Amino acid sequence: MIGKAEWTTQESHHRFVVTNLTAHGFAEDGLEARFSPLAYLLLERLRTVGLAGTQTARATVGSIRLHVLKVAAEITISVRRVHVRLSTAWPGQAIFRECAQRLAQSPLWSG
Repeated sequence: MIGKAEWTTQESHHRFVVTNLTAHGFAEDGLEARFSPLAYLLLERLRTVGLAGTQTARATVGSIRLHVLKVAAEITISVRRVHVRLSTAWPGQAIFRECAQRLAQSPLWSG
């Protein structure tokens, strides 16, 4: 049985940009490699706070990216607000909205 730390390391290694860097220069590749752990930590927080109690709470990072974050939406930005209009045909609307509400109410995200 693989321990949680080993599983997390393997998941991070297989799902993020460290394995397929897309920048053209050495400095840019290094920057992407440094942002990869930050992206993993943000997705882990999304999983533990925003998706707690849902069917995707124990999903892998790749599944969360595919089913929760890759969304067809129209985004309108005003001075004080960001409006996100989700497609009515998207099956993940309920999970996305519940996750967004939980994150907005979380003390970790409030200013």
